[in-house]
Parts: sequence; structure tokens; C-alpha cells
Amino acid sequence: MGLVIRFEFLALFLFFLLMFINYEADHHIHLHSSIDAPADIGVDDHSAAKRLPLATPAILKYGGIVLATDKPSIQIWEQPNPRNTAKYVPQMRAEISLESTARVSPDRRAIEISSGIDNHQDELICVVTRSLAVLVFKNEHLLWESHLPVFLADGSEAIEMTCQVLPFPIHKGDVGSVFVVGRFENNEHNYHHLDSFMFDSETGRLRWKHQKGDFHEGQHTDGPISQFDLADAHDGEQDWRLYSKSLFQYLPLRFTRSNDLAVEVGRLSRGEITEGIANVIIIKSEEGLEALHIYSGRMVTRIPLTTHMLHADVDGDEVIEHVFLTASKYGQSKETRVVCSGDIPPIIEKWDIDLADTYDEIKDAGIVYSTTPIMWADEEMVVTVLNSGRVTAIDWTGEIVWSTLIGTTSTSVVHTFNNDRLIIATESGSESSVYVLSKKGKLLGTHNTNRPIIALESIENTNYIIASGLDHFELLFMEDNKMDSMVSLIFLFFTFVVGLSIVS
Repeated sequence: MGLVIRFEFLALFLFFLLMFINYEADHHIHLHSSIDAPADIGVDDHSAAKRLPLATPAILKYGGIVLATDKPSIQIWEQPNPRNTAKYVPQMRAEISLESTARVSPDRRAIEISSGIDNHQDELICVVTRSLAVLVFKNEHLLWESHLPVFLADGSEAIEMTCQVLPFPIHKGDVGSVFVVGRFENNEHNYHHLDSFMFDSETGRLRWKHQKGDFHEGQHTDGPISQFDLADAHDGEQDWRLYSKSLFQYLPLRFTRSNDLAVEVGRLSRGEITEGIANVIIIKSEEGLEALHIYSGRMVTRIPLTTHMLHADVDGDEVIEHVFLTASKYGQSKETRVVCSGDIPPIIEKWDIDLADTYDEIKDAGIVYSTTPIMWADEEMVVTVLNSGRVTAIDWTGEIVWSTLIGTTSTSVVHTFNNDRLIIATESGSESSVYVLSKKGKLLGTHNTNRPIIALESIENTNYIIASGLDHFELLFMEDNKMDSMVSLIFLFFTFVVGLSIVS
């Protein structure tokens, strides 16, 4: 009998041990900030250019974090050791001036910063200023400077902007390139276009540009454009469905604000195989995906997609699905639905879920506002966030996986991923909160700040993220909550002692 009891105790002990291991994989974490760098940028709502947010930080491959300031300068801070963030003391390595040598200098504060490696393995920093100067630095020294206004009509303003350093030489003898893309508008000249510029990374010489009216001189080639009425189709532009297998790897697309403009270097091919030398620049903008030939700037293809929707191949059927939320109020009833529709005519709804069925607080929430859904690709889930604070995960079949309540929010939500965790930042009035959720929907940690957060950036293979606002940065560390672990160990030890007394 004693042997049976011992076996039962051993089974009980192993059960609680497995519960402890599972808990530790999903336990609470502590969020705290280290670098908290203010940068009063003096936003002026009368100018589109000045509505652009402060440049988000850039992470240097060889170590360091590049921050914008409220002055015409950038700062390089030492990067924490991911194995020992608890002892990290913020230390600025250098401050680099963006001032012009001209006696009269326009606004030279940074609106975009990026870093990258050229073909010689040198790390470069590219900065775009409010006056649309492009500056490139190597070893903290200025390599060259170019000015985008020379390519634009007087009075043109940037409303979106991003840049990237690339290790691809465009001309023979180049060691790399710098790609700059922005959406410019000019009311006087009725101009609204996404303009792209490719520079030699060593000298700053322009290698090509793509602006409104470029690549429209000849006839289209290589098949039909698409079913869409693209009256402004470019020379040689092709139907995106010829490259669908290649293009789908650059989804999902989720565009909600100006700093969502992003670029990737990729390769397009019509067949199954997409490995090989990069041949296109993929631009993710408010108009969808665009693929420009990397060596000429010619439009290869594009997928027109709308804003404030999640566009992704949700169920793996090689068809783009469009996921969006709707909110309405009819008399005393309130309705918030998440809808997933396919892209091939006839357009049908693949699933339509009433989120009000998942919780009770909607009855008292008034009209419920919603945000653009988030695609958690690694977990094959779509995540929705409502202003009531309800976060819901839905799988590709339309089944609700989990639903979690966090603090109330506005319709402004930004997100990132870090080590199988979803990190979202929400606004409520003048304050913001950061929430860390596990893939099971468990709330692991929170962090509050009295300033808005407009971007989150996860640092790969680390336990920290950068939260950017209009006027500040915060470096947030996600550390294990040692108290939770201690309580778990005590509980496990108590279980062991009780079981041992039963055996005795």
C-alpha cells in the first residue's frame, strides 16, 4: 500500500512540477524604463512637414542606439547587455551635430533615422531632417549631404518619410546605396505622390529617382496590368498576380499612421523559388504594396490596398484576406464585429464575428470604437483591440482563441512582438499604457506613462523594447518577476512536504 501511496505522491509531485514549469513559461514580468530622453520638437499643426513625428530610434548592428533630439543633432547611446539589463546604466557615447555650414540654416532636426551595413561591412547612419536634407555618417563623421528640395517644386512638404541603408551597389564601383522614400504634397501644384530616391552610399550621387510622371513614356509590356483601373500604370508594370507567391511573403500590411511607411529589400520571381539576389525594393504605404526595380527604380508591380484594414493571407489559401472591424449602435443594441473577406470575386465574407457576444462590459461602453486588427503571424491569429480594453484573438477559421481585458484605450494602438509575446501600447487621454501579453492571452506586465506613445520597436534576441512618443523615448526592460517565481517555489515545496507527510 505504501508503494501505491508513494507512486500517487510521485505522480502528484510531477503534476505540480509541470504546472510550475508551464507557469514559469508564462509568468508575470516587470516593465521598467531606463533611457527616458525628452525631445521637445515644437510640433506646429499648420505645417504638414512639422506634423511628422520625431524620428524613431535606430539600432546599430555593432552596438548602440541612435536617438533624435530637440536640437539639430542625434545622440548615440550605449546598448544594454541583454544578459544583464538589471545593471544597465544609460550612457551617451556621442552627440553628432546636424547643423549646416551655411550661415542661415533651416530646421535640421531629424524626422527619420536608419542604420545599415554597406558592401565593405562599414556601418552607416542615415538621417533625414525636417528641411529634407539627407545626411549620411560613418564612424560618427559626415560622409555626404544631399537635399531633396532640389528635386521638388517650391512649397512641397513631406507627410510620410523613411530611409534605409543597403549593401547593394547600383553602379559598378559603388559600395552600397541609400534609399529614401517619402510622400510629398504640394497644394499649389496639385501634387500628392510617393517619391523615391536612390543614392550611392559613399558619395551621395543620385543613382535614380521615381517621381510622379516618371516611367510613363512608352507602352506597357509583359501582360495586362490587373482588373483594377490603374489609369496611371507605369511602363512595364505587370499584374501582381504574376508574382503573388513572392509578394505574399511581405504581408501582412497594416497602415494606420504616417510612421507605418516601411521598406524591405526582396526578390520577385514568377515561379515557386524566391531565393537569389535581391532585385526589388518593396514599399509598404497607405496605397498598398509597391515593388520597384532596385537598379532602375522602375515600377515592377503593385497591389492596391486600403488603409485601416489588415491585409494578409490569413488562412494560407494564397488569397489576400481583408480583416476589419465595424462598430454601430441601433437603439439600445450595440454591435462590434470583426469581418474577414476574400479578394477573389465574388468577394465573400469568410467569417463575421460579433465581439459583443464575448463579454458583458459592452453593454455599458456606449459606442465602441475599434482599431485596425493585428496579425500575429507566428501564432496564425488575428488580434483585435477595442476602446473598452478588450483584446481578442481569433484563429484563421474565425474561432475565438482567447479574450483578455486590459485598461481602456482610445482608437490609437501600436504594437510589436518580442520572444513570443505581443506588446501593445494604447492611449487614454494624454496618457499611454504598455501591455505585454502571452500567446495564450495572459497579461504578463504593464507600464504607464503620462505621454503618448506612437511607436514600439522590439530589439531582436533581447528583453527590451523602445517606446517612442512625439517628444520622448523610453527604453523598457521586461524582467522576470522574481517574487512570482519565489511564491511558486514555496508552493511547490509545501506540496512536497505535505505529500511526504502522507507517505510517512
